[in-house]
Amino acid sequence: TQSTWGSSGTAYDINKWVLLSHEISEEASVHMPFTRFKIDFNKSVASSDFPGTPFDGVYGAWRYMEFFEHTGTHIDAPNHFSKGGRHVTNLEFRDLTGPAVVVDLRKKVAKYGGATEITAEDFDEFVKVHGPIAPGSFLLLHSGWHRHFYEGEEKYGNGDGKVKFPCLSLSGLNWIKKHASHIKGLGTDGPDPDCQTYVPFFQVHQYILRDLDRIIIENLNENIAKLPTKGATLMIFPMNVKGATGVPSQVIAVVE
Repeated sequence: TQSTWGSSGTAYDINKWVLLSHEISEEASVHMPFTRFKIDFNKSVASSDFPGTPFDGVYGAWRYMEFFEHTGTHIDAPNHFSKGGRHVTNLEFRDLTGPAVVVDLRKKVAKYGGATEITAEDFDEFVKVHGPIAPGSFLLLHSGWHRHFYEGEEKYGNGDGKVKFPCLSLSGLNWIKKHASHIKGLGTDGPDPDCQTYVPFFQVHQYILRDLDRIIIENLNENIAKLPTKGATLMIFPMNVKGATGVPSQVIAVVE
């Protein structure tokens, strides 16, 4: 068993750590109408040729990157939908770690297709089998949609203006309001928990970010399938960007 030792002398078994973040690349889908991650090779350097400088003959490389805040596996901070709300650097460690509760929706999505709406009945069935969602938990929606992340916006998201991914219906949102308002955050292995088929748009975002002052995690990867329904601990490490409404993040689950 491979372990890492903390400063207190405690051994951490890294074999129990599961990475839930997609690799960011120019092939990674983004939520429309935003632009994809891009490497500007005209501004990037990979060379050992620096004539007239002390660096000549020493290889060095650095890349110039452009990307939208909400790229790859990322968190949404409250200020994404709350004017004056907390931004990424206002979040504390206690906002970014806690127990994970995974709702497996893959069978329903396989039966009804990508635009499956997650309803109150789905959550009721979950609770009957697995019990209530404990306060301070991260509620993670496992639809299997992560498999389309590198297949382009029209397949993964809403590239042609139509919602194709699994999302929360209004009844599902109302269930959370009634039974799980104590969650620490909401996560999904799709691009967005909002169906955008109801008006006003983004009611899930408004409730979680603005009303609860919590976070949303989007674009979790295929390793969500390695998590138990209950028993894993989530740890989120966002880029520390001042004022950000969201940032790419390393999301790790520790599975006991």
